[in-house]
Amino acid sequence: MITTLLGLGLTERAWEAAERLTTDAGLWAALVAAREKADPAVVVPVLIRLIDTDLEIAKPQNYKSAVKCLKQPSRALKATDASARFPLVVAGLREQHRRRPNLLQAFDRAGF
Repeated sequence: MITTLLGLGLTERAWEAAERLTTDAGLWAALVAAREKADPAVVVPVLIRLIDTDLEIAKPQNYKSAVKCLKQPSRALKATDASARFPLVVAGLREQHRRRPNLLQAFDRAGF
């Protein structure tokens, strides 16, 4: 249903349906991609959830994915003139995962 709504260009309705029906990370990533330009403020909490999901399991590939995803909230917050919030997001992730030195190094390498 959600994929069908997205295919029809009914992004907002697909988003509303997803809020009620799914936690699938792949589907949420597609929804974010479809809605990011039109409503960047709405996608930031979802992006943070996707990053948290990536970081549930401590694996190097998950760190790489999380760093890649972290670029999206930065862009979204800049688009809403709320870019000052981004350092708070990064600080929160760093604090939450302070016992993962490889992740913190990945953040450092990416400039976060």
